[in-house]
Amino acid sequence: GYNDVNAFKNDITKVREVYIILDHIRSLLVTINDGALPGNVGGGNNLRNVIRKLFNLIEEHKEWHNFF
Repeated sequence: GYNDVNAFKNDITKVREVYIILDHIRSLLVTINDGALPGNVGGGNNLRNVIRKLFNLIEEHKEWHNFF
């Protein structure tokens, strides 16, 4: 068990962020498979923003670079 609440919160936050990254990847794969491409207009802009958010999350956790 956890005796330190902050350590528990830290571990939960890491797991939460991994789930966010995996969900972003899943969304990208589904939309690209349906024929959408990242771009500067319309839905393509949304895909580009999702990719940017994904890379920003990975960059925040440099220790994950070996994993991704």
